[in-house]
Amino acid sequence: MKKTWYRYPAYFFLAGLIISLLGGCTEERLSTLRPPVVTEDIRLEREVRWEPLRTAEATPLITGRVIGTPKAPGAFVQAGEVLAQIDTTPYLEQLERARVTATPAAPPYNPAAAEADELLAQGIITAKERDRIYARESVGQPAPAVTDTAATENYETALAGAHILAPIAGIVQASAVGEDGVLVAGSPAFLIAAVRPVGAEFTLPAAAVTAAGTAVVHADYAGRDYVGSGRILASRDGLIPFRVEFANEDDSLRLHEPAQLSWRGGGTMRVLHVPPSAVRDNAIYTVAENGLVERVPVQIAYRTSEYVAVLAAGEESVRIVREPPADLAGGMVVRYADG
Repeated sequence: MKKTWYRYPAYFFLAGLIISLLGGCTEERLSTLRPPVVTEDIRLEREVRWEPLRTAEATPLITGRVIGTPKAPGAFVQAGEVLAQIDTTPYLEQLERARVTATPAAPPYNPAAAEADELLAQGIITAKERDRIYARESVGQPAPAVTDTAATENYETALAGAHILAPIAGIVQASAVGEDGVLVAGSPAFLIAAVRPVGAEFTLPAAAVTAAGTAVVHADYAGRDYVGSGRILASRDGLIPFRVEFANEDDSLRLHEPAQLSWRGGGTMRVLHVPPSAVRDNAIYTVAENGLVERVPVQIAYRTSEYVAVLAAGEESVRIVREPPADLAGGMVVRYADG
């Protein structure tokens, strides 16, 4: 009898084993390339949000309850503008109570009245005549002071500190005015963020950048081009901070709003020029010699119509997938073709 392979279970076992071993491999070959690492002048495109470069606190001089409507967070204020007003009524009432309870001061010295006392003592005039002299001389004399010095000083301080003023022009970032409306002397009541100048900061991997100094920076915001300055700071924790500053003299750059930033110069950087199709969700897919895929997050320096410049941490070129399919994931084993 003719023997056929499918009559033996061992063949089925071997066939299943082969299929299972190849299950992690894609059937088609993925197109890959090895772009060289390029060193070029720093060129960066970033979306940033404007942040204040300076803040200042407004602190009340007296304790009391706010009357009227205080400035709320988000309000724009000029330097010297009233942020809130504190009720001085309790201080006025304290002064009035002091006036009532104070001991009247001695009347001012009056020469005519003193002379009348001496004449009465010598028996030249009577007591009634002396009283008439007193009454006549008292007309037009100032009333004796009866105020309490401490209460007066408290009230004068309250009047001077009733208005809390903005120390700088800017945006109210925070307010300590709560539901009870009470503010405490010496405790910050408002935080003001300066609107000029404004700036932003971002970081790049120190391994990909050789920093040298400052740069001219452009910002595209609300359809206008703004020119500012850029400064590269000292590396910390493997990252290099890039800080930009714009004068914002016309207050047109609004805090916390996004803008497109263009940075040129200040050092050199290492990048890979990869096809736009190779970048998916800010990552590229590298392929080892054995076909093992790794998803590698990248920082994009800038884009052109022909390629995307991604920062390279080292000087070695890597094999990347030219156009990763949607189902490609790290850990898969693939067939590839360089070209």
